[in-house]
Amino acid sequence: MSELSLVIANKNYSSWSLRQWLAMTELGIPFVERLLALDSDDWLRNIATLSPSRLVPVLWERRTGRGVRNLRHRGHRRTAARAIPECRHLAG
Repeated sequence: MSELSLVIANKNYSSWSLRQWLAMTELGIPFVERLLALDSDDWLRNIATLSPSRLVPVLWERRTGRGVRNLRHRGHRRTAARAIPECRHLAG
């Protein structure tokens, strides 16, 4: 089992973030949204950890279940544009 977290910027300013959020929502892919407002203290504190390239959107996949340690944002990170087609099978 996996948990997906989509790290995005303001949807009204970042069309890339909006596109990925819309695609995942419309496909019914379950995910947790992590919004980092552009040019905010939250952005400055967290962007390097959540996206070392400092680009959004980014999709984090954290494996959950037996034998797997659940650590915050420890898992696989991908640019969301490439990850969404791969996660389509998760739609309910």
